[in-house]
Amino acid sequence: MKKPTPAIRALHAKARLTWPAVEWGLEAYAAFLAGKPLAHAPDLYLAGAAGHRLEAAWVAISNALGPEVQRVLRRQPIADFDVEDLWSEALARAMADDPEARPLPDGRQPARIVRYRGLISLRNYLIVIARRCAIDSHRRIAPTLSLSPDDEHSGLELADRSAGGPDATLEEQETAQAMTRALGEAYGLLSAEQQFLLAMVFRQGMKQKEAGALLGWTECKTSRALSAALDSLRAALRELSGAAWTPALAAAWAEWVGNWGRSGQDSPDRPSEESENRERP
Repeated sequence: MKKPTPAIRALHAKARLTWPAVEWGLEAYAAFLAGKPLAHAPDLYLAGAAGHRLEAAWVAISNALGPEVQRVLRRQPIADFDVEDLWSEALARAMADDPEARPLPDGRQPARIVRYRGLISLRNYLIVIARRCAIDSHRRIAPTLSLSPDDEHSGLELADRSAGGPDATLEEQETAQAMTRALGEAYGLLSAEQQFLLAMVFRQGMKQKEAGALLGWTECKTSRALSAALDSLRAALRELSGAAWTPALAAAWAEWVGNWGRSGQDSPDRPSEESENRERP
């Protein structure tokens, strides 16, 4: 790899001054800049560091850009969507694994924010993501599927098998039962904290930030843990290869969500002190 030019070194120094809490190496930054416009070089630094899973970059995005994005969203026509919820979903989408990117040295996938190319400011880029979240929510057939921060994995297309006769109906019922079992097993493998977040956000209607605060977590850590939990549930659904999203499956999904995590017990309370002392996701 060629040594960074003096111009790149100057951009790196400027970016470090702009985001002093984010320490990202010159070589990694130079590699990320390759082929990109340099009009928003400090934003590229922040997005690149976040894409490479630097926690300080996500904290900076949440603290510095989150309030600005929400302020702009409040002035835009986004129907009756809650602005904080849209921001949380946009943040989770930006944090999700980018399956097309080269893995990081530690084996993890970069976050999808690495797709940011600096054509517009990072603030406006995140506003676009938030607006897309609102649009996607309108388009989804099953409201519970909108829990997914990554719409390209949200799963199953609606299909009408009502004309298929008794065999098709039986197949729907068997698939619905398999889905319920798969989701229950996937839920059981989650940490107590993730189960708590799912219950509070999707059963109790609590905001992600508020649910995370009960655990003593930052908004970034909460979004990351919730995104990972949803990834696990989506993975369980993807195991049902070839299954179409029929009314029977929609009903089974809605019933499972309505009884989320019960499995013979009530919804989880706040994780115990013992579970909180475990390594958290």
